[in-house]
Amino acid sequence: MADDHGGGLDCVPRDARAGALVHFHGGGFVTGSPWTHRCVGAWLAHVLRRIVWLCPYPLAPETTLPRQADTAALRLWQARIRFGDGLILSGDSAGALLALWAFARSGAALRPAVEATLLFYGYFGRVPVTGPERDGLGPASVRAMQDRLDPEGRMPGDAMLDPLHKDFPLPTRTVALGAARDPLLENTRALATAHPDVRVLTAQGLGHGFLSTPTQTAAGLAEVRRLSDLLR
Repeated sequence: MADDHGGGLDCVPRDARAGALVHFHGGGFVTGSPWTHRCVGAWLAHVLRRIVWLCPYPLAPETTLPRQADTAALRLWQARIRFGDGLILSGDSAGALLALWAFARSGAALRPAVEATLLFYGYFGRVPVTGPERDGLGPASVRAMQDRLDPEGRMPGDAMLDPLHKDFPLPTRTVALGAARDPLLENTRALATAHPDVRVLTAQGLGHGFLSTPTQTAAGLAEVRRLSDLLR
C-alpha cells in the first residue's frame, strides 16, 4: 500500500516491523521522483517488511552541491521526527549517494538514529570507462550529470561530499549491492576500497536499475532477500 505524504510516498507492508527505511530515488540527480520509483519502494517494503518512505529531493541543475546534499540531511531529520530511531537509509543509483550524504551531513546528534545503510547499484563519483550512452550509463552521459550536479567541482576530495574520501563518515553497517552487468559497478568497488568495512554483494547476471526493470525484478528481489539477512 502506498500513501502520498508531503511530496514523498509511503509504502506500507501489512506486517511492518519496527524501523522505517528512508529511500532516495535514482535518476542521475536530474530526473525522477518518488512516484517514478513507487514500484521500487513497494518491493522493498514487501521484502524487508518495513515502512518505506520514498522521500523527495530537489533536482539538478536548479539545485546543485552542496544544497542537494544538505537537503538529504534534512530528509533524515524529518524521518526521525516521523518514525523515530532505528532508521535505515537507502538509495538506488544516484539516490545511493543521497543516502550517504543524508548521514554524513546530518551531524553527530542525528546519526545515532541510523541503524544501517543499503545502497543499490550506486554512483559515488566514479565516471565509467565504457557504457551505453543511450541508457545514460556511458562516460559522456555520467560526466554530464555530474557536471550538472556539481558545476563548481566541490565534490572530489571533500571529506563531507566525496564518499570515496577516506574520512567520509559512514554508518557502522553499510551494505552495497552492485550489479555484475552494470557499467557503474566500479563505483561500488571503489567505495569498498575506500571504506573496508562496507559489505559488498554483487548481483550476478543483472544490470543497472534491476529493481525497476520488469525483466530483472524477480532475480533482483532474490538479491534483496539475501541482503535483508544482513539486517537481522
